[in-house]
Amino acid sequence: MKMPSHIGGLALAAATLLLPALASAETPEFENWNAKFQSTYVWQGKRPFAAAYSGPNSLTTGKEKSYSFTATGALGFRPWPGAEFYFDPEAAQGVPLSNLTGFGGFTNGEIARTSGPNLTVYRARAFLRQTWGLGGATEVLASDFNQLAGAVDKRRLVLTAGNLSVTDLFDDNAYS
Repeated sequence: MKMPSHIGGLALAAATLLLPALASAETPEFENWNAKFQSTYVWQGKRPFAAAYSGPNSLTTGKEKSYSFTATGALGFRPWPGAEFYFDPEAAQGVPLSNLTGFGGFTNGEIARTSGPNLTVYRARAFLRQTWGLGGATEVLASDFNQLAGAVDKRRLVLTAGNLSVTDLFDDNAYS
């Protein structure tokens, strides 16, 4: 008997949910390395409905279930003073309602990142950040995704190079 493909995603989601229990509640003042994880599982369903028209890009009229699963790891370490290296692997899996694709097919924001019923693992980010302090007062950076805890000069020059998104550097939205 073949196990449904979404069971693997559920097992990975459950394992990811247990990881925060292993993490310390205390925030360190300085880190040489860190590892952060997050995952999202979205389940959707729809009841059957009548339709005056149905085409190849329409929702099917029958009862359906849909899901999406994504998981991200953010791994960082300091290879030398002032430098930070980050590697963020991601995994994605999902099936949209009626196998819809295109602009109108996104029934949840995560489904756009998935690639079908098979789990796909890929490199989302891999980058090096070098910081040179220019003196003056210092500020404390808290441990976070793609950020090691530590004190840095408020006046500093930072060079970031590698595989990353522009919004990783220039997004001031605290909720994204």
